[in-house]
Amino acid sequence: MSRIKVNKNYLCLFLLCFCIMCIGIYINYKEDYVDIIDFGLATFYNMQSTGFSIVFYLLALFIVPNIFSIQVVVEKQNTYSKFLKTRLGTHNYHLINFVANTVLTFVFMLFIEIFLLLFIHFFLFPVSFQPMGIESVTNGIVSDPFWNLIIYIPLSALGYTVFSNFILSLKDLIGNSYVYRGIGLLIGIVLSVLPVMIGVALYRSIGIRMFDIFSIIYLPTILLPGVEGFGSFTPFLHPLILYIISIVSYTFITIFITKIFNKLEYRNER
Repeated sequence: MSRIKVNKNYLCLFLLCFCIMCIGIYINYKEDYVDIIDFGLATFYNMQSTGFSIVFYLLALFIVPNIFSIQVVVEKQNTYSKFLKTRLGTHNYHLINFVANTVLTFVFMLFIEIFLLLFIHFFLFPVSFQPMGIESVTNGIVSDPFWNLIIYIPLSALGYTVFSNFILSLKDLIGNSYVYRGIGLLIGIVLSVLPVMIGVALYRSIGIRMFDIFSIIYLPTILLPGVEGFGSFTPFLHPLILYIISIVSYTFITIFITKIFNKLEYRNER
């Protein structure tokens, strides 16, 4: 698994992403909430949501395809992937790419979350776990603030990883590496806006509440578990249940798309 390695490019990307997010948090919160006590945990959740400071969310959507999966697209462009497929086998090549993307993306986003929490704690507002610290969350995963944070961070990192794998499965549709670099942001915005628009339109026009169904493809369900509702509405199902269903659905779609393109690739190579 030599493809799972950290080099200076990952470190530079991490530092750049982290610095931009820190500046965004500081600009949005430091001046307005400097006198509020016990705002650290609320700031951590709010700065990731789409309703307060959208810097983290949009930047994360943009960064995710550029952590590892962009390398796969570049290899395809310069035909280096053919050499790797001959050496490893086509099936193993695709499998290793998904494993490498999963590991590197999860670790990257996990450390981003942890370092941002530490930045908030030491430079903005001390993080405490009193009940009021979770009031900013639409519907926490669990009621206890400490355990909600412990559960939220790895689940959010996993959500970004699943989304990254979904983007990777579309690599054969997006052959241009420059387009691929920004496709996560484009698809992420669509999956964050369109389900809400359709769900709310159906509710207001014919009175059918399908918020839970559309929440399955609503991207913040897996990226921000328990932090985001469904627009101004709250789904009936518990956030953790919706998260699990959504993760399974995105994973199934990713596998399905990958199998289709692998079969097409196999036919073209024959």
